[in-house]
Amino acid sequence: MANNIRLKIGGIEYSISSEDDEAYIRRIAGELERKMNTVQARSPFLSTTMAAVMTALEALDEAKKAEAESENLRLEIKRLLEETACAKMDAEVSRRMLDKYLESQNIIAPVVAPVTPVPADDIFAEDNEQEDTAPVFEEDEEEFFDNQESIPFDENGDLPF
Repeated sequence: MANNIRLKIGGIEYSISSEDDEAYIRRIAGELERKMNTVQARSPFLSTTMAAVMTALEALDEAKKAEAESENLRLEIKRLLEETACAKMDAEVSRRMLDKYLESQNIIAPVVAPVTPVPADDIFAEDNEQEDTAPVFEEDEEEFFDNQESIPFDENGDLPF
C-alpha cells in the first residue's frame, strides 16, 4: 500500500506517494534538503529550481560514479574467483603429479587429513575455546619420518617431473 507523505524541501511543500517506508523517504528528503542548502550556500544567486537542478546533477554524478565503481568491484571479484579456481585446479594437478611420482619411486606419501572449514563466527568468537586437534600417530613420529625416503628435488627446489 502506498504511503502518502508530506515533505518540505527548499521551502516548498510536496505530497509524495511511495511504497517505501515513510522514515526512509524522510531521511532521503532531509539529505536532499541539506545538499540543496549546500549548493545554495556556494551560489546564493541560484533560484530554488536552479539549486534543485544542480543538486540533481551532483546526485546523478555521484550515482553514476558509484555504479561504475560497483561494476569495477564486481569484475574484480569475478577475476579473483576465476584466479582462485585456476589455483585450486593447479594445486590438484600438482598433488596428483606428486602422488604419481611418489608411487613410481615406492615412497609412502604422508597421509594428509582433509581440512574442515571453520565458520567465521567460530574464529572470531570471544569465548572460543581451542580444542586439541593435533594428529595422533600410531607409532613414534620420529621413527615414522626417519623410515621415509627423501624426495629428490632439483637445484631450483622443484620436483624433477
